[in-house]
Amino acid sequence: MKLDLLSMVVDRNTGLKALSAALLLTAAACASPEQKLERYTESGQEFLAKDQLGKANIQFRNALKIKEDHVPALEGIFEIAEERSDYRAMFGILQRIIRVDPNNLRARLDLSKFYLLSGDSTEALNSVDKAIEIAPDNAEAYGVKAAIMFRLENKEEALFLANKALELDPATQEAVTVIATDKVQREEYDEALAVLDDALTRLPQAAVLHLLKVQIFARQNRTEDIGNAYKDLIDAFPEEAAYRRLYASNLIGEKKFDQAREQLMTVTEINKKDLEAYLDVIRLDLEQSGEGKAVQTFDAFIAQRPNNNDLKFAKAAFQRQQGNEADSVAIYQELARLKGDDLEADVLRAKNNLASIALSNEDRPTAEKLISEILDVDERNSSALIKQAGLSLADNDPDTAIRELRLVLSDDPDSVRAKVLMASAFEKNREPAAAQRELSEAFEKNRSNPEVASLYARFLLRNNDVDRAERILNEAIAANADNEENLRLLAAIRLERQDWRGAEEVANLMAKSEESDAIANRIRGAAYTGLQDYAGAIDVLSEENERKPLSARPLATLINAYLQTGRADEAVGLLQGTIEKDADNYDARLLLARVLSGQRKNVEAAEVLRTAIETTPGRAEAYEVLYRTYRRQGQNERALSLLDEGLGKTPDNDGLKVLKADYFISQGDMNSALEIYEDVRTRRPGDLIVANNYAAILTEVSNDTASLKLAAEVAEPLKTSENASFLDTYGWAKYRAGDVEEGITALRRAADLAPNLVDAQAHLGLALAQTGRLAEAAPILQGVIASQTASEALKSAARAALGE
Repeated sequence: MKLDLLSMVVDRNTGLKALSAALLLTAAACASPEQKLERYTESGQEFLAKDQLGKANIQFRNALKIKEDHVPALEGIFEIAEERSDYRAMFGILQRIIRVDPNNLRARLDLSKFYLLSGDSTEALNSVDKAIEIAPDNAEAYGVKAAIMFRLENKEEALFLANKALELDPATQEAVTVIATDKVQREEYDEALAVLDDALTRLPQAAVLHLLKVQIFARQNRTEDIGNAYKDLIDAFPEEAAYRRLYASNLIGEKKFDQAREQLMTVTEINKKDLEAYLDVIRLDLEQSGEGKAVQTFDAFIAQRPNNNDLKFAKAAFQRQQGNEADSVAIYQELARLKGDDLEADVLRAKNNLASIALSNEDRPTAEKLISEILDVDERNSSALIKQAGLSLADNDPDTAIRELRLVLSDDPDSVRAKVLMASAFEKNREPAAAQRELSEAFEKNRSNPEVASLYARFLLRNNDVDRAERILNEAIAANADNEENLRLLAAIRLERQDWRGAEEVANLMAKSEESDAIANRIRGAAYTGLQDYAGAIDVLSEENERKPLSARPLATLINAYLQTGRADEAVGLLQGTIEKDADNYDARLLLARVLSGQRKNVEAAEVLRTAIETTPGRAEAYEVLYRTYRRQGQNERALSLLDEGLGKTPDNDGLKVLKADYFISQGDMNSALEIYEDVRTRRPGDLIVANNYAAILTEVSNDTASLKLAAEVAEPLKTSENASFLDTYGWAKYRAGDVEEGITALRRAADLAPNLVDAQAHLGLALAQTGRLAEAAPILQGVIASQTASEALKSAARAALGE
């Protein structure tokens, strides 16, 4: 059936439009590729002229599907990227245009400017020289080359080129900028302003020249002229929000808050969809008038634009930040009740925020319900899956967390949150190489993110890769020098490595605030102590102590500096003064007892420790120091009585229980020690020291299969340790439990790591001898017998093995 378009019934409202559309479709169907190419390009340019960037982009892309190297379409896409400030896309398109059309002058000049702005003067010069070859009389090309030479500090050549450009075209703004900037550097401000004013009569919309005037007036502190220069700039570009923001920032610096607010309000009218424009006004109101005014401004904006849900989300986040969680929740709940397919994303976003609040309040049932509702609608919702993975990790189920996070990363391979959580999951799964890979990738993608750098560095430190941790922190601090967390980590590494000058350098980088000054002084104090500059340490730490009493570690550093300079009496006086000001200062009493003991004032030291115990019975350190004092003096019954006294006051103090277990071990009562460690282990299942001691005692006192298998099971977490004692315990437990080769492998590692650890040497020698490898075992066991630190029990076992 033939369709006669002209015979269609045309009504007053829609018929003509329908007819036009049909005719266009018919024409398009018959058009050649060349005609389509031309029509798409022309249509894109029309949309671009109307500032309809999305539609323009579609038309230009359609043109490129027909001819991928069509320069007019590429130029159109470049203009769209420029409007969107997408500099990466602009740079790529320029390179593409030049590949297609090497003699494209406009692209050559724009690419030269890109290279100049990025600091690549060599490429900028190559590009502009090609532009001059294409157009030897082009004023802009000489102006750009002048700017490049000025950047290279070849001012003579720069000024020559700039003047040549102005001879060709007096309105070449790059050339004017070079000449004016040269005069500014010479402090010839009036001459520079004269050059700029003359140029602006020809180029009233050269923004860079207006901004250069602002800089000159700022150098001269000409406040009124700065304001007038900004007004001229805004008059030239009334619809350019960025310049109004600059002006507002200047007005805020002059404390002209009402005028600044007026400019920022105008920005909200220019950029109605820009959330940051509204938030700039709200931040100003918060700073100047407080929370109430900020909330009023939020409400006014929302009333003007009731369908702008981004504003509502911003208000909810603001209320939570201000501590008004109930108000925040109410807004999110309202958003979560929205209806309509086009609002589904906002509903899910609101529920994700409510789930985050529930998790922060440890309300897991509510969080799980919300996460489930989100995933029922969108099974690949990244935010919900990340929260679900976090819960899986909290449940010690890393395998499930890994599966959930892989879904996230398949959709968003660069998700930092997902990679960081994935690293945690791999680490829990004892896959350190995989964990490191995730953190490394997260850091590579987000080098300027200080939190990622901190997490990566801490992981590396846990895995004894101190060199790499230091490199990561150095890179992170180079990108973000104000991040105190990373500065403190780097300082800790350098202090640990006794890089005292390096630690001092980190302290000097810390920002000048009361808190960071205090931290910096403590780092300096430790560094000066390491450098044996005890006078310097005393100066900085005493000053800090006057401002605010020092905490335990820097106070100990200060006392050590006094002791190193033979000023023990001053140390005693300082500590006594500290205790007078703060009667509950437990750490000061511990330090005072230490100093008094060093002066052989044991009775006074014991009295100080007794007072520390009475004032703070929940801490174990004073008990431990006094306990060891009694043991050194041979007062074993008194030592045991002290521990019982402490456990009577704090029955769950595991530190005191471990001390009591050690006491029983010293007395040969291994079964009593084992009972204590069994109790402690119920509360500290992940404590490697407890696991080590429990497994070591169990292996020593037991011979039955069940107990030895239990010892090997308890020792399993020690398998990947680099601690030789832990590896020795693990290897001996595995060997005694019947896993001979695994046990010997671990014992070899322990013996290699610590050749002087006699227990590891003895256990390796005994295991080798008992498995018939006597030739290898003999020199090891002979070394044990000759050792001055080996116990008689180990020597006896070694002799027996050699005798056999």
